[in-house]
Amino acid sequence: MPFVLGVLLIVGLGFGIYAGIQASKRWKQALAFAAQQLGLDYVEGGMLVGPETRGQTDVGSLKIDSHTVSHGKSSTTYTRIVLDVDDLPRDLIFEREGMGATFKKVFVGEDYALGDGHFDASIVARGRPQELVSRLDVAARNALLVGVGQMGMTVKEGTVTFTKAGLIRDPTKLLAIARQVVGLGRALSAGGRTAPQRLFSTASTDPVPAVRQQAARFLWRGYPGSPQAQQLAATALDSEDPGMRLLGAQRIGDADPRAGRVLLALVADGGVANGVRAEAVATLTASQLRATGVIAELVAVFRRAHSGLLVELLEALRRVSVAPPLDQLARRISSVDPEGRAAIATSAALHGAAATAMLVRSLDDDDTQVQIAAARALRGCGDLSAVEPLLPLTKGLFTNGTLKEACRGAVEAIQSRAGGGGSGGLTVVAEGAGAAGALSAMRQAAATGELSPASAEVAGADEPAEQSDALTRAEAPA
Repeated sequence: MPFVLGVLLIVGLGFGIYAGIQASKRWKQALAFAAQQLGLDYVEGGMLVGPETRGQTDVGSLKIDSHTVSHGKSSTTYTRIVLDVDDLPRDLIFEREGMGATFKKVFVGEDYALGDGHFDASIVARGRPQELVSRLDVAARNALLVGVGQMGMTVKEGTVTFTKAGLIRDPTKLLAIARQVVGLGRALSAGGRTAPQRLFSTASTDPVPAVRQQAARFLWRGYPGSPQAQQLAATALDSEDPGMRLLGAQRIGDADPRAGRVLLALVADGGVANGVRAEAVATLTASQLRATGVIAELVAVFRRAHSGLLVELLEALRRVSVAPPLDQLARRISSVDPEGRAAIATSAALHGAAATAMLVRSLDDDDTQVQIAAARALRGCGDLSAVEPLLPLTKGLFTNGTLKEACRGAVEAIQSRAGGGGSGGLTVVAEGAGAAGALSAMRQAAATGELSPASAEVAGADEPAEQSDALTRAEAPA
């Protein structure tokens, strides 16, 4: 029996040695095959150094070998393919999105968002934004999605690296992976093109609008005098992409009359995203706003504008001291959000005293920013009928401080225009607040600075209230 066990042990050892020799042979054959197909050198290795394939490709030096990592009592051998790309900046980093990358963001910050939703959700990209955008055309993004996103490659320190546990002894498979590594390096390489040339290409041809627009911004910002920047500016106004037309108009400004027409067309086009339309309104210069027909077109758009666009429209019109008709402002104020209502209240001041009634109603708005806007507008245009509704908002423990200040300023300004003057000044009592049209002396409380109608006791501490009112009216100028 011991003899049989000994024989079996020897046979097993022999088989293991034979299998190891064959596995090593296949690994060497795979390396040699890759070297032959890629035009590289195969190095046999020796006692302390394993075999490898290495050499120069069209984009940098490539090395295929193995390395072993010890884990105490065990170890793991990996296939490793490393491409050192000649012109790839060492600060560019690309990794697969996942738990490890998410944890790293806590310490090194968020990665750069290119504007391509699928790519941004799959790949972590870090580096100088302008360099990233100039390198990441659609071909590079697709290569990264495959190489990094699917195959687990990493790109950092100017190299593209692939590692996999175990030796890849299949010659065809090893060659295919090596070609993927070289392909990714080639996609990320500048390929002899300058940064303006790469940015122009992306801005002109990329299928993702946000990526095109980022490339255009970096081209105009970083290389404004380059032929590519000038060529893109000349063609951007005719782009099918509304965002690119907007950028072109912003780039040209008043230098080309077409810019104003492009901006106005973007504002009027209901099919364009509201963000682009709002930015187009904000871009319009005073001279462009004063061009024939522009004001009328903007007022027409105001009647149906979304709240964000509405705010920009009103601000643009205010730059040339214009507001939509008062009846249109009154209709829209009930159908927009607080920001829009505040903008309408501010714009209404351009109508003067005629806007007082609408602004007084806005003092009852449930949003403080709208109330403040209405009070500030009344300061500039309100008539005496606004004083009584303003007074309750000049005081109160729970009244917003900014609102109180705005209302006090409005009361004082209205009194000043009416010939009064702050504490002790006269103003007309609003209808429904006692005798409509009667005059009321204003006082300022010493402790709080709040304005309020003088009470009977203040008007005459030893006189009946009726007598005090009669005295106040008598003091009014004829």
